[in-house]
Amino acid sequence: MNPKPLFALGQVVATPDELNPMSKFNVLPVELIHRHATGDGGLGRRGSTAKLCRYSFRPVCIFRLQDWRLSEIWIITDADRSLTTLLLPHEY
Repeated sequence: MNPKPLFALGQVVATPDELNPMSKFNVLPVELIHRHATGDGGLGRRGSTAKLCRYSFRPVCIFRLQDWRLSEIWIITDADRSLTTLLLPHEY
């Protein structure tokens, strides 16, 4: 059974550069978005997504594709839960 989302995502958008590594490694954006929304925070350096949600911060997940040196994907949901963005670290 899939866990239920912990928070609303709002509108989900992705930068054009972000989609290239995902297609290269055959990763579906919806898989990472689901992990983000259900609290599987990837390599988040600030704690779990659930904790960030509870204190009204912007939930941030960092996912590494294949070899960590090749590509990271960041998923950030705005504090007001109106927008979730998939992007590469240099686009932040």
